Amino acid sequence: MTMARASSRRAGPDRGVAIIAALLVVTLAAILVAGLAWREQVQVRRVESAQLGSATQAIGRGAVDYARLVLRSSADASPSVDYIGQVWSMPLQRTRLSDFLTQIGEARAEQGLSTYMSGGIEDAQSRYNLHNLAVTVAGPTGPVIDPLAVASYERLLATLGLPPDLAQGTAQYVRAGQSSIGGGAGSTGANEFGAAGSTAAAQAATAAAGGPSAGALPLPLSSLSGLLDVPGYTPAMIVRLAPFVTVLPVATPVNVNTAPAEVLVAVIPGLSLTAAQTVVAERTKAYFRDTGDLQTLLAASGVSLPSGNTLSVRSQFFIVHADIQHERAEMHRDTLIYRAGPNPNSTRIISAQDIY
Repeated sequence: MTMARASSRRAGPDRGVAIIAALLVVTLAAILVAGLAWREQVQVRRVESAQLGSATQAIGRGAVDYARLVLRSSADASPSVDYIGQVWSMPLQRTRLSDFLTQIGEARAEQGLSTYMSGGIEDAQSRYNLHNLAVTVAGPTGPVIDPLAVASYERLLATLGLPPDLAQGTAQYVRAGQSSIGGGAGSTGANEFGAAGSTAAAQAATAAAGGPSAGALPLPLSSLSGLLDVPGYTPAMIVRLAPFVTVLPVATPVNVNTAPAEVLVAVIPGLSLTAAQTVVAERTKAYFRDTGDLQTLLAASGVSLPSGNTLSVRSQFFIVHADIQHERAEMHRDTLIYRAGPNPNSTRIISAQDIY
């Protein structure tokens, strides 16, 4: 009897330890299983996100291709003039992709039920092109600053309430950047964007002409954010300039049918902001078939259009803005399109920037 009681007392603690050990094993197993499940879920979500991103990219490319088709069709219908009111200038409000595909006769429209699109096409030549600040002339000196273009940019800065003296420093920066690739605005080299030439030779020529040394040449200005490398500019100034200024691969005229009043003031000496706003209002009634129509409108005010090719009624560069929402994925894509032509009218993507 005594031995049985002793054995029972020893078995009690052993059973307790066994139970605790079993609970620990079960808890550990549960933790391991939960960890594996969580990792698997993360991996699944990662794959889903990659798939959504790829699908969003594909939809964005499709939107750009459709915009290129619209630009070509517009040029076929009106080869000599571009103006606000043509099909390309009509913005696309936020629309379910399935509704859009149904309108153009796509048989699998139901696949776009969870996708939304919005955006539009903007005439890049409605803005002032900073590439115009420096031009290439015959001889070994490379690009030189165009004083008339600098004066235009000074007027634009003053109209926007920014320091006009930034124009000269900007022109020097643009000239140095063009020298670093051996080309410049208006140059005619191996390709249609004037990018031919020897970088080393251009740097040597620029240094010999008293410009920046070869080792100090900046990269070519390719976007407005590059202006932050020019002394005097601030991020707030870049935001203020963004609707009115651009950087294109070559020198371009301003399209008087699409340019805002502030840009018209910049490129037409003697034009007041009030008169420019009147021009914008008048062209909504009847677009300018050529620059002569604009000169006729301005004749009463005594303002004459500048000579040369600084103004036009036709554009070759356009910016396609596309906002895509595909399930959880969102993307904003800005694409610069070059439209050649006429006969035939063709389009080419110059650059694209995605913002997620």
